Amino acid sequence: MRLYVATPNLAKAESQLNKNKMLLITGQPGVGKTSLAELLLFRFAKKNYQIIAVEDLEEAEQLFSRSAKTKQLFYFDDFLGSNYMEILNAHREETRLTNFVERVQNSRNKLLLLTTRTVILNRASEKSERLKRSELMNRNFEIVLSDYSPFEKARILYNHMYFRNMSQELTDSIVANKFYRTII
Repeated sequence: MRLYVATPNLAKAESQLNKNKMLLITGQPGVGKTSLAELLLFRFAKKNYQIIAVEDLEEAEQLFSRSAKTKQLFYFDDFLGSNYMEILNAHREETRLTNFVERVQNSRNKLLLLTTRTVILNRASEKSERLKRSELMNRNFEIVLSDYSPFEKARILYNHMYFRNMSQELTDSIVANKFYRTII
């Protein structure tokens, strides 16, 4: 948390998750999808949500509380990484994933947070007509993380240098000849 630099994406993501009960964070590798998701998990835990990090849909279904009073936030990091083949090979009218999305949408105190790489999401959507037609692909639920502004990159670099207690030698090499500009 010390290294995280709050960008406008944080407020937008929290607002969308509250409003839509579901959020899909997409972007290229290394852009901060998991970091943003983890900060959201922290914020919702403070709101008394039970945080449930799951790797597959069977686990999510087993942990889904039927109680309307139980506040739960289900988190799938890189959700297509573990569910990609199920989506592509599903023989039912709707996949378990789209069924789970609908179940969350129809529940009072349940939220769903997903992360995936943009390229994997696009490939899965091209291969699966069911996925393409599902609520999951409704772009109202998606936040696309892209490149950060130079100022945001500078703040990220600063946080890493300051909070990671980098050696003086490494710090000097970054500062020497303004190498930090190249990094940013």
